[in-house]
Amino acid sequence: MDTKGHEECAALGGEQIQAAISQVPYAQLRLGAFYLGNWLTDVSQTVDPVAVSLMRLGLRDLMCGLILEVERWSTSLPDITQLQLNQLRNGLNQTRCDIDEAIATLAGTADASPLASAARSTFFVLGYRKFVHPNSPKEPARMDYASFRSIVNSCYTQYFPHEHVDRSPEDPKACGGYSGRVAPGTNTPTGKGTGASSLSPHQYQYLVDDIKIIAGLLAEIDLRWARKTFSHRHAVSDTDVEWNTYLARLGHAIHAVEDYFVHSNYLEQALHGWPGGAAYLPEKPGLLDGIVIESSWEIVQKRLNRFDGKGLPNRSPERHVVTGYFDSTDTLFSLRHVWEEVFGGEGGGGDVAEGWRKLLHHVVVTIHEKTRLQRSVTREQAIQIAREALLETASKGDPDVREAATDLLERCPSEVRDEFLNAAAQFCVRAPDSAISLYTAVERIHQFTEQLAKPTEWIRKMLGIAVGGVVEFLTRPATNRLRQIIDNYLGRTRVGSHSLLAKDYAWEDEGREDLDRIYNLAKSLAKAIHWYVIHALTRWGRVEPINAARTFAGDAGVYNTLDTRHYIDWLELLECFLRHPHAKPALPGEPWWQQVVENGYHQMEALMTMVGKNPPPHQYRFVTEDDVAALISDAKVLRTEAETRYNSNPAVAEARTMADTCQPAGAIR
Repeated sequence: MDTKGHEECAALGGEQIQAAISQVPYAQLRLGAFYLGNWLTDVSQTVDPVAVSLMRLGLRDLMCGLILEVERWSTSLPDITQLQLNQLRNGLNQTRCDIDEAIATLAGTADASPLASAARSTFFVLGYRKFVHPNSPKEPARMDYASFRSIVNSCYTQYFPHEHVDRSPEDPKACGGYSGRVAPGTNTPTGKGTGASSLSPHQYQYLVDDIKIIAGLLAEIDLRWARKTFSHRHAVSDTDVEWNTYLARLGHAIHAVEDYFVHSNYLEQALHGWPGGAAYLPEKPGLLDGIVIESSWEIVQKRLNRFDGKGLPNRSPERHVVTGYFDSTDTLFSLRHVWEEVFGGEGGGGDVAEGWRKLLHHVVVTIHEKTRLQRSVTREQAIQIAREALLETASKGDPDVREAATDLLERCPSEVRDEFLNAAAQFCVRAPDSAISLYTAVERIHQFTEQLAKPTEWIRKMLGIAVGGVVEFLTRPATNRLRQIIDNYLGRTRVGSHSLLAKDYAWEDEGREDLDRIYNLAKSLAKAIHWYVIHALTRWGRVEPINAARTFAGDAGVYNTLDTRHYIDWLELLECFLRHPHAKPALPGEPWWQQVVENGYHQMEALMTMVGKNPPPHQYRFVTEDDVAALISDAKVLRTEAETRYNSNPAVAEARTMADTCQPAGAIR
């Protein structure tokens, strides 16, 4: 759940909106709700009752398999002793049981998830600091507080696959084969703009449905917000809750458009089928390079493989655009990002809320230290300790943390301070029958994912090998084999998985640095379409209205305004760009994505505003207000169906009733 890439895109969109607003009388409107809506879409993934419940069931099996494979691997190490083998076996089993216990704590019960509750309070506080709190005591708030509170209450919900165009469920044959069905063409009929009822290759049906959901939301924003904001004829205010809510929904909708490019194999399909694409793809390793497992080239090839199901070879070529599924491993790593977004670190640091994250972490650790010998910790006890720690920190300690404490005590609404204390307490509450707190559970998962990223150090510690003995015990071939085992079970290279296909964060793995080039290209495509969506919404301010006489007789100087601005077909617009890059029949002219790859996302503006013999990649198709209303209604029906389908997964009940006791995995004899 790395928010930085989306924040880059949102910054560009915010500049466009502000530039368009500056052409009308109210040039100083605050746009915090736009960034808030985009950010909430990311952090809402913390609330995923389906994935967290299924993760416990899935990881039990995965960890058993991993333990057995690592034990087999360890027997091939030179000079390893039986004592060390026993240490390794015990260490792996203990890790498995610790993670099982942590996931059970996160999941809670069918009626209450402690993670969901604590995350809601935490992101209320961090969201306030990021988007509302004044940059200095003399400056005004960066967003209307009442609107902020309303948006968080209505828009912070839970993870749904369609909001990120993710594939669900993971088995392409489940739910009647829904996620394994390829769409014949666009929803927009042939002859309607760029519509084509038959496209080959194309993309999966769930993507076509998700695009219609996004189009319906953009159509509603266009109708209810953009026309009012940019048409010069309506007074708007950035203290209007409804105005801010639609602005937040725009951030939410455009987030999904960006995800289409960074969560799918769109870019790999584009580069693979284009003669010039080889220059942007990783080179195939030579024979001497084969000792490095899963090279960048091999990972790209896997992204072009079709996912037929778990346990199957999955080696057939994938002709269509597809996104990744979320399984237990993907959820495990997304929880690592939760830690970084809540408590800081490499993935969550560096923004204006970093001092508040450090403060929250400090207060939570203080509560833990003061209650570690208690059998249980109540919410009231934890809040009292948190309040004392907050007061103490405001007078001493790290400057950033001290400033954050002062802000909470003196410069923000009491509701924000109360939510901070509540969040800190919820991470530390421990019932008499609870073995660990929520904080301990999240910390364990964060540490485990760090161990998986550095498996050699992890195994060395369990074997009790001194640093000087690494060369003797863990040679390069042995290390590569260990990495391969972990990648197969809990790594990022499983065919069809979100971890493999997603390009919304850098890999930064040794020997895989050239994958970051594809990551940056995917961001360029996302930025290009982000620009065009905002450009289309702001069109209301680029056409002047025509004055028309009110009557045929009488005072000819009394006029009505004839509105020449028309509604556009948002479904056709999205389906023009969100389709297979080499689909036949092809759109006229040089592909837009090719020019963006070669010249950067700024090229999209040049393509759309260039006057010459070549037509732009897209021209608006105008529709009636009744057409817009029909699209909005159809999209809402699809959205309800998608949410119901996801939350009614029958495997969740099985996961919630599984035994709490973690039995050791079988050992190698």
